[in-house]
Amino acid sequence: QSASYETDASPDEVLAEARKVLRKRRFRVDVGKGAVASEKGYLGETGNLVFHLALLALLFALGLGNVFGYRGNVVLTEGKTFANALSHYDQFEPGRQFDSDRLPPFSISLDDFTAQYATDGAQRGQATDFQAKMRFKESPSSPEKPYNLRVNHPLEVGGAKVYLLGHGYAPRFTVRDANGNIAYQDSVPFLPMEQRNYTSEGVIKAPDAEPEQLAFYAILWPTAAADESGKQIVSAFPAPLRPVVTISSFKGDIGLDEGTPQSVYRLEGIGKTLQPMKDGQKLLEPGETFQLPGNAGSITFDGMREWTSLSINHDPGRVPALIAAVLAIAGLVASFMVRRRRVWVRARAGEGGRTVVEV
Repeated sequence: QSASYETDASPDEVLAEARKVLRKRRFRVDVGKGAVASEKGYLGETGNLVFHLALLALLFALGLGNVFGYRGNVVLTEGKTFANALSHYDQFEPGRQFDSDRLPPFSISLDDFTAQYATDGAQRGQATDFQAKMRFKESPSSPEKPYNLRVNHPLEVGGAKVYLLGHGYAPRFTVRDANGNIAYQDSVPFLPMEQRNYTSEGVIKAPDAEPEQLAFYAILWPTAAADESGKQIVSAFPAPLRPVVTISSFKGDIGLDEGTPQSVYRLEGIGKTLQPMKDGQKLLEPGETFQLPGNAGSITFDGMREWTSLSINHDPGRVPALIAAVLAIAGLVASFMVRRRRVWVRARAGEGGRTVVEV
């Protein structure tokens, strides 16, 4: 774009006015012989530079989190407490330079877990809200504080963030051996076999039972109902409206005495060291007891509890990564939105004593 005109002002007056106007509009001005050169829009170049430097900072921040951070998962049942120690995690992934001895000594207690579901319409049975009411302590000597943990509302404690991932049911059982002594009494986390109505399965192991060890495989229906044929039990709703468990009993050697690690969700050695009991199947509702055949003992379905899976994530690069990401976006916007602009103003003497101005 260009224009030229003539004026009665002298060339020096024209150039002085040009400098004044351009500087007022924040142009950088360079005065030469008979001309004024100006430039504006360096912010776009600065934004481009900031964008690339921020990308490098973002990569550095991600590397910082992977090297010095950690993440782990834990299943916590109502009424239980989790202490932040390596042995208490169900899954733990440390950074390359992370020292497990430096885990902050916080603890979390789960008091109550509540899940709400849609009760009618096409979305019947779909979860609408999850809440975990818990208490936490920054250290053993710190005061205990309450917190309502929800999805996308993590708990920040000990430099880590605690996220709510999933949930399930943990029926409580009491197992007595042939001598009438309590061989096992606790809640057992069951794994969902299907996510719609939370039909779940789990195992109960009583290695302290005498004279023979006892084990059980169980299936839980939170809301037991008959299927369309009327021959099988299904769960009609994910909430525990009418919980029923079916028990299959085993006795023998569970295999824990050898010190070999086992999954808490499956039985090892069935048909070999662990034998199924004849007539050892039974449907139980809360409060009911099944007397095992051959006076081998008994198992009582005490009631229902729930568990929640927690993800504990310590990432020292989270805040630097956020800052770098914001700077990268800001730099990118500036590099695209801010244009480079240059303006030249020349003034020379023309015919008849007038001044010719070229812009």
